[in-house]
Amino acid sequence: MATTFAAGSFATSAMADDDFDPEKRWTPAVAFQMDVLGTTGKGVTTGSEISGPRVANAGPRFFDVPTNDVVIPARSREQVVAGLIGGDFELMTPRLASPDRAPRLFLNVNVAAALGPEVGLAREGNPGPMSLPQGIGDTSSLPVGETAIAGAGTKMTVQYQGPQIHAGLGAAFLFDLEGHRFRVKPSVVYSRLPFDVYGVLRRAVRLNGNTGPARTFENTYRTIELSAKQREIYHGAGAALEVEYETGDRLGPFTWSIFLKGQATRLFGDLETNLAESNPEYPDEQVFFTYKHERWFYRLGTGIRIRFDGKERRSRR
Repeated sequence: MATTFAAGSFATSAMADDDFDPEKRWTPAVAFQMDVLGTTGKGVTTGSEISGPRVANAGPRFFDVPTNDVVIPARSREQVVAGLIGGDFELMTPRLASPDRAPRLFLNVNVAAALGPEVGLAREGNPGPMSLPQGIGDTSSLPVGETAIAGAGTKMTVQYQGPQIHAGLGAAFLFDLEGHRFRVKPSVVYSRLPFDVYGVLRRAVRLNGNTGPARTFENTYRTIELSAKQREIYHGAGAALEVEYETGDRLGPFTWSIFLKGQATRLFGDLETNLAESNPEYPDEQVFFTYKHERWFYRLGTGIRIRFDGKERRSRR
């Protein structure tokens, strides 16, 4: 009788395993994901005229900036790229109908750190600590122009920041190909991207025509050193497509899969950032930095997903 009960229990267990269908369950999952996000941006640097002291007739005779502007206007368009590393949480519904290949709905939220480098735009010179150029001693009788001063120049830099948030809602379609199981998962996605815009000006303005032993940087030039920074939060919506491959590996109630995902998103609102800064000593001396972000950005990533389907692998004795 005990043998009959044991056999019946085993048969019931085996039937339960055979009848178990994870496609009929709510299924949570977590993933580790790496992405590359890219777009383009345009930067423009302009300025006011110099209103403070400057030597008369500055320009070609001293190899100076030929105009009376605070900056030499500059503009450029560059690619703005970032690497993303983050985690993804997903919740998938039971399939929507009785056929085995009926789609399931899913919601996922990705939170990622941005690892991209600073991108320079509208650059003129190499702004930094200013001094006479290397190799020009105090005994030299050669004039040193404003444009030749080490550290003089202007530059804008932009950089993606984190955490970024990408949240999607879509449908998952299951199919088999040569014995391998795949899911194709189109979705609509909302994105939130922090973004920093920074501008810096380093300008040497000639005060006299000093050369030779009497010349030093401090007694020949005055400096205009200005910088401005602003953080933008971009919001957008777009479409994503993920292809997920189920490996078939299992650890208790957990299964493993790998996936490849692409996304195209259109950003909302005003994408132009305007920065302005004035010289505290002579407030009419100003620099203006304008950055315009491209309306669309693109994201491509891959990752590993761990899904909980509630099924335990049973060992038979």
